[in-house]
Amino acid sequence: MIVQVRIEPETLEKIRKLIDDGHYKNIYDFVGMAIENQIRLDFSEESSLSLYNAIEANPKLAIPRKIEFEIAEIMLPKLETKSNRDIQYEVYGPGTSGLIWIFQNRFFPVKVALQSLSNIIKKENSDSVEFDLWETYAGGYALDISSRLFDSDIRTEITTGLPIPKQKVGQKFSKKKNRDVLITQKLEATKKRFVEQFVGRKILKESKEYDVVFSGACFEMGLVTIKEYKEPLNPKITLTRNGLEFLKLQNPIFEMLKSANTVDQNAFSRDEVKFVKDKIISKFELEEKIVNTILELKTPKISSQDIKDIFINTKREYFENLYVRNTDGEKMLAEIGRKYESDIRKIENGNSQRNVINWIVKRYSEFQTITIIGRLIELDLVKREYIGREPVYYNKKNN
Repeated sequence: MIVQVRIEPETLEKIRKLIDDGHYKNIYDFVGMAIENQIRLDFSEESSLSLYNAIEANPKLAIPRKIEFEIAEIMLPKLETKSNRDIQYEVYGPGTSGLIWIFQNRFFPVKVALQSLSNIIKKENSDSVEFDLWETYAGGYALDISSRLFDSDIRTEITTGLPIPKQKVGQKFSKKKNRDVLITQKLEATKKRFVEQFVGRKILKESKEYDVVFSGACFEMGLVTIKEYKEPLNPKITLTRNGLEFLKLQNPIFEMLKSANTVDQNAFSRDEVKFVKDKIISKFELEEKIVNTILELKTPKISSQDIKDIFINTKREYFENLYVRNTDGEKMLAEIGRKYESDIRKIENGNSQRNVINWIVKRYSEFQTITIIGRLIELDLVKREYIGREPVYYNKKNN
């Protein structure tokens, strides 16, 4: 049987990105996997259960009935491994080096992910836990935090990056006949997205041997590390020194949830903001350059075009230094030109060295600009207002 399906250009672009990054061999592989996953869902015995029955069928999937904020006392790793590998490029492709990934769009979900790890380490009475156990627990924990915040009077931006609250999902499918199935499916999908972006995911890269890369905000930001590698695909994970330090800094949202006080709060304390700038953003060279340039502007009002110009100019300079001005970089640039030739030709006339750089600079730039500004607003370092439909930004240090 041949089935013809119209795919929107935006969706097709996302599928191509997954294929380019090695998650699927081709579009047929992607479609086949999508069909198989849907069949498994619809014919699953659990799909006829309510959300809570499905969760209670497996204790490891239990959403915590009470939000816990345990700080684990652990033996920190003696050596925190420092790698020269460009994980951003390896995992997300050209145009991502030196930047926090666009779907890691806020820092508060990172704090939630770390807290979930600390809770489970405490429960297991161990310095470390298996990655799969943390992965399973974290999604439910983050969903519970999100649902509690949804019921509070706190501003909704705080929940950005967290799973969609149960209440909101329930409202969306309130009139559907197969409501329970749809709720279960949506909540599992939104937890999975949170886990993959903020907790981490395993990526197999085939070379002479299988090379396992763990992506995700907690790994990429140097807040968790692998303590034991007895099981390559399910290693023991522990907090790094930075991860434990960040976790121990008092957070206004966590304090609000503990006290059930629903007064509006900033996402982070001053100490946490300083930590994020000094210990997290500093790990991403291009991100740090862009952030510092924005925060050092003397003019109190910053237009949307100002932000775009800062981003594009800084990104171009960074990638010219990375690729054009050293021999190894030139080889990599040529390789990128060959691998992405068809994509480059859609934007640039040919794939000369200059055109490849232009393509790299433009790739993801709009999303990258939006997420950097979003994180600065979350940290309360930049304020955004709208004049009509046009956003205007204010450096809060100059106000």
